[in-house]
Formats: sequence, C-alpha cells, structure tokens
Amino acid sequence: MIKILIVSTDKEFIEDMEANLEMYQQDWQVSDMTSGKKCLENLNQNNGIDIVIVGKNLQDMPGLDLIKQIRDDSDVIIVLISQDKDISTLVKAYEVGADDYAVQPVNMFLFVTRLKALIRRNNWDKQARETKRFRNACYE
Repeated sequence: MIKILIVSTDKEFIEDMEANLEMYQQDWQVSDMTSGKKCLENLNQNNGIDIVIVGKNLQDMPGLDLIKQIRDDSDVIIVLISQDKDISTLVKAYEVGADDYAVQPVNMFLFVTRLKALIRRNNWDKQARETKRFRNACYE
C-alpha cells in the first residue's frame, strides 16, 4: 500500500485530490494536513509515508521551504502542486529537492501515471542501494 500525504491549505484542492487519487488507485492511502511543521513531525515519526504532495503556500511556511527541509532528512517522493506557471518557480522547486511539479488544474490521469513512475524509480533506487550494500558486505 502506498501512503500519500497532501500538505496544503486549499481544502477544495485537498478534497478533490484525495477523491481522485483514491478513485484512480484504490490501494493508495491518502491523508492531509495544513501545517509544514506537522508534516515534518509526521515524517520524523517514520509513519511510512511514500509520497508528499506539497502546496506552494502552507499555514506556517512556504511550500518550497518545506520541500527543502524534507529533502535534508528524507528520500521520500515530493511533488509540488501550484497554480503558478512561472518557470523560475519550477526551477526552484527542483533545486530544493522536489521530484516533480504539477500546475493546477491537474489532469488526474496523467498525474497518477507520473506518481506511478516516481514510485517505480524510487523502488529501483532502493533496490540498487540494497544490492550495493549487500555486495560491499560480502567483500568486507
């Protein structure tokens, strides 16, 4: 089961995103919150979150700041969602650690497909790290 955490202050966006994600992919568990600080606490408690979908502006911090703080401690998949189409925002999102960026309104079929690709790549990366650790342990 994939666990997704949506962090945004836009209640309508959260409700639509949760409903659509669960409709397109029933085995995904979706939760939400409005606070960047609570998001960091949740991730630090190691609640098995696989994907964090971040809004640009949160209750207590900018979304880009949250992404940077998450990336400092975690390799969780991070996607920024924004209505901002400015290319500099997109570049900044990637620079601070986002894995992907989507502009609202979001085409949910394409968005779910992109999330699946990110999950697949993340799983490959984890498998490669484990294989490397195993090989290194065998040669010690």
